[in-house]
Amino acid sequence: MRVTCGVIEEAGKYLIVQRGEDTSHAFKWEFPGGKVDPGETEAECMARELKEELDIDVLVEEQLLSIEREEGDLIIELIPFRCKIIGGEITLLEHLELAWIDVCEPIEHDLCIGDYEIVDQLKR
Repeated sequence: MRVTCGVIEEAGKYLIVQRGEDTSHAFKWEFPGGKVDPGETEAECMARELKEELDIDVLVEEQLLSIEREEGDLIIELIPFRCKIIGGEITLLEHLELAWIDVCEPIEHDLCIGDYEIVDQLKR
């Protein structure tokens, strides 16, 4: 399964959101995103997911290194993209909370496993 996530930076900090109670990985924090639909590119998915989840329009910029991980019987390919907000105000439509993190400081939020690897990429 291919999943995208948006890496949005403002003033040196990165946006993460907290998953809801009725989701897989409930209450964990993550870079926002979602599953790639059939017939859509990863970049199209990224823009759609950020609109659906946060009500923002983004410019999908650079793709970062993909992360592959096993979750039960599934192999998930997490595809991160740097994104720039070009319209709208962040509104939480599916998540509980949002936070801006500095990847150079210890992460105090309980991230989903793959998101720690994205943090490591951003530190370089």
